[in-house]
Amino acid sequence: GPGVEPPLSMVRRNPAEVADWLRARGKSSRPDVTRARASAIGEIFNLVDESGSGALDSARVREAFRVLGDANATVEDAERAMARVGIAPNGKMEFPEFLTIVTGPEPATPRLANGASAAMLPLEMLANGAS
Repeated sequence: GPGVEPPLSMVRRNPAEVADWLRARGKSSRPDVTRARASAIGEIFNLVDESGSGALDSARVREAFRVLGDANATVEDAERAMARVGIAPNGKMEFPEFLTIVTGPEPATPRLANGASAAMLPLEMLANGAS
């Protein structure tokens, strides 16, 4: 019905709403993800989504991981992360899956295991600066 909006159009307007959308459907593995953090992650998604298509291929996902703080992220890291949300290596990841990967219990890449929370500081600055 009109009350259920597709996530793709939501991220274009307000990434924080995607967190709510996922939470309402029991899809978020981290119910404690704040709207502010979802917005910051949305800024990164939109930053690397240079074509504005609303979906990232593995090379773009790798760039996103680099922005998140893993300077050594590889396409293989991206493909492994995509596989965890059921996306083929040559597929595209939309924002709800990206948010799930970045905020899930398993680190997006092995090297982000300890740095993910630290990476949030520049993210908030990025989100504030880009608004």
